[in-house]
Amino acid sequence: MAAGSVTRPGHCGQPAETGSTTWRVTVTRNLVALMCLLVTVCAGCQRVQSERARQPAFKGMELYSWRPEGGDWHFSLLVGTNREKAVSEITKPQNTITDIPKLKARLSTLARGESVLWRNLAKEPVPSSMVTDLQGFCEKLGVNLAGP
Repeated sequence: MAAGSVTRPGHCGQPAETGSTTWRVTVTRNLVALMCLLVTVCAGCQRVQSERARQPAFKGMELYSWRPEGGDWHFSLLVGTNREKAVSEITKPQNTITDIPKLKARLSTLARGESVLWRNLAKEPVPSSMVTDLQGFCEKLGVNLAGP
């Protein structure tokens, strides 16, 4: 054992006064290391969410909008295909985007030059303010939004 180290506990199982400084330094180092790890992980998550696709999708993207009775507007952003998608596929919970900020986050991951065809499934038209907002947002991203 090193000279000057304390082996007996202090009050209530805490290190004795001389060892207390060593204990505090160790705890502080561990907390700093944990904070650095958390910052790195969180920064990595943010980077993954904000990364854009390198190339547009082969057949573009399809944006669907609908409004459940008495509810807010919902959206689904799916890869374009040559086939008509079933409403059940479009409105699956894992495909559903429930608000404009989440939709904008998804749109911001699309490649520059991406084409997005917007189809409204609702009985009523999409509010013009929402259309204008999303078209302006896509324009700043370099994404071509057509419709609804």
